[in-house]
Amino acid sequence: MKKNDLHQLIHSLTKSEKRYFKLQSQRQTAEGNYLRIFEILEKQTVFDEKALREKLDGATFLTQLHVTKNYLREKILESLRSYYSQLSQDAKVKDLLRNVEILFLKELFEQAADELQRAESLANEYELHTAQIEVSRWKRKLEQAQLPTL
Repeated sequence: MKKNDLHQLIHSLTKSEKRYFKLQSQRQTAEGNYLRIFEILEKQTVFDEKALREKLDGATFLTQLHVTKNYLREKILESLRSYYSQLSQDAKVKDLLRNVEILFLKELFEQAADELQRAESLANEYELHTAQIEVSRWKRKLEQAQLPTL
């Protein structure tokens, strides 16, 4: 990640995306290191690494600032995925397929099949062709896992 990538990402967020991120972050963790960085970078009109470090002077995580910045970037992207998942049918299908994968890995095949049915219905209703292909792949994988090998 380039030094100003995080700054650009933060400044590309709309007010509602920022609000959503902050609310989601406050719910998930009591530790606010990455939120402090977010708020500092949000106030900077031009990225200034030196000013960021000065504002964080004395913070224990300052020696590993790059790690916290990477974590913040991932949290922002995770928040945006969640934010937009409600706006897009394709994102909803992808979320359902992620659920299928998790349930499959836990060998909860019936539950995975139920989620897959929901994903298939949405994919067919909205003619999401790549999702339909992925649904077919998961159907085959589920069938193979449930059938004893001969």
